[in-house]
Amino acid sequence: MSMRPLPLLLLLLAAPVALAAPSPVTASWSPERVVLGQDAQVTVEVHVPPGSGPVRGVASSGGFTQDRVEGGEVRTFQWTPPDVRHPLLAVLAFWLEGGTAPPEPAVLRIPLLGKTRLDVSTAAGADVVVEVGGTRFGPVRADGRGRARVPVEVPPGVRVAQVLASHDSRNTHATIPLDPPEAAPLAAAFTPTPLDSGTVGWLLVAGESGLRSDTLEVSAEGATLSAAHGDSPPRYRVTPGAESTTIAVTVRRRGHKDTVRAETPVAPRAVARVEPSPRSPPALGVP
Repeated sequence: MSMRPLPLLLLLLAAPVALAAPSPVTASWSPERVVLGQDAQVTVEVHVPPGSGPVRGVASSGGFTQDRVEGGEVRTFQWTPPDVRHPLLAVLAFWLEGGTAPPEPAVLRIPLLGKTRLDVSTAAGADVVVEVGGTRFGPVRADGRGRARVPVEVPPGVRVAQVLASHDSRNTHATIPLDPPEAAPLAAAFTPTPLDSGTVGWLLVAGESGLRSDTLEVSAEGATLSAAHGDSPPRYRVTPGAESTTIAVTVRRRGHKDTVRAETPVAPRAVARVEPSPRSPPALGVP
């Protein structure tokens, strides 16, 4: 029995609901099982305290119909997965915009399943079942040449496929190694945006659970950054340069090639101008 290994992403799965404690923001998504090429849109519901201001979102891949939603205790975002077919982990973060305090985001880590077909060679007429990530697919009966093509859905993080072929009361089992390329998805955003010149903002970075600033390399243009050590997800205090009109950062995980870039304009600082009052005309003498 032989099978060609499939390219998969070496990533961790996550629960469908995430809370970045002690964030007042919580988030969940539907459908819970997202298959690339099949589920064209994902709905994310973000719950916030009454009277909260706007909520912003950022994603490591794909895109939002709107990345800023206002009004109500439940904010609904529509997110479109990326136009790829290989398994992928998507990182989404949501936080309350505004104020000078560091953002307390809710972070979602959504496993995106890839659809493919596994080609299996076995005995002619055998029934073939493939197990990937705890889910079974098949059975598919092999043709007269012993070939079977089994449709499967592959989650990120899976390194092997289990294949069981049954024929004439005989069972054949094989463990097929898979060859996932390494990937380290990150999402990054400035808040608030635009940043006001002469004030301090924040850079938020989200990735896998437990991600810390000391595992990242961050380069900035147009601003100085100061990491809040021990934070997870990492947050950086951003001080715009005196003459900056735009700030940009590039973030990468140490030892990885994948990068994420974030930009924001810098609004000029308002300067109050006081006009001198007009001089009163000289008083006229009365004879």
